[in-house]
Amino acid sequence: MKGEITMAKRLFTGILAGILLLMLIAPAVSAAETSGTWGNHTWSYDNFTLTITGEGDMEPGQPWAAFKDTIEHVVFTGGVTKVADGAFEDYDAIETIDCGDSMREIGKRAFYDCNDITELRMPESFRIFGPESFRNCDLLSRIIFGARVSMIVGVSSSLCSMLFGMIIGLLVCYCFGTMWFMWIYNRTQGTISLMGTLSACVFPFILPDLIKMAVSILLINRLRPVIKQ
Repeated sequence: MKGEITMAKRLFTGILAGILLLMLIAPAVSAAETSGTWGNHTWSYDNFTLTITGEGDMEPGQPWAAFKDTIEHVVFTGGVTKVADGAFEDYDAIETIDCGDSMREIGKRAFYDCNDITELRMPESFRIFGPESFRNCDLLSRIIFGARVSMIVGVSSSLCSMLFGMIIGLLVCYCFGTMWFMWIYNRTQGTISLMGTLSACVFPFILPDLIKMAVSILLINRLRPVIKQ
C-alpha cells in the first residue's frame, strides 16, 4: 500500500513537472514561430499583419510561409529597397501593401496571383515593377505614390489585356466586313468606293461597339469578385 502511494506521488510529480515545463517552453516556441531573421532583414507577424524591416534588397525565401493563408497586410519599414522575386506569390489573403519609404523595385512575380489585394502604397522613389509582379491581382484598384500623388486604377492588367483583345477582334471584323461588303456590292449593285463602304458599314457602328466593350469590361470587373466568392 505504501509503495502504491509513493508510486502515485512520483507519477503526479512527473505530470506536474511536465506541465510546468510546457508552460515555460510555449511562449518561446510561439515567439520563434511569429518572427525571425534572414539575411539583412527581420520579419514579424501579428494580428494578420506581416512587417518586414532591414536594409537593401530582400533575400529570396518565405520564412513566414506558415502564415500564408492569414496575412492580410504587408508592411515594409526601414531601408528595404526591393521585394524579392516570388516573395508572396499566390498569397490569397493579402489585401493591402505598404512599401515604406525606401522601396525602389518589386521583383518578378512578387505578388503574382494575390487575388485580394486592393491597395498598394509606394514612396516617390519607387522605380520598377518586375515582370508579372501583380499579374491576376484583379481587385487592385488604388495605388498611392508618396503623400502627394494618388492614382485610381480602374481595370486590372488582365482586364486591360482583355480590352486589347476585344479591340483587335473588332478591327479584324471591320476589315473583313468591309472587304466582304465591297465584293458583294460591286457584283450586285455596281461600283462603291472604300470611303463609301466605311461610311455605310463601319463608321456608324464604331461608337456603339466601343460603348458595348466598355460596359462589358465594367461588368466583368464588378462581377468577378462575386463569382470567385
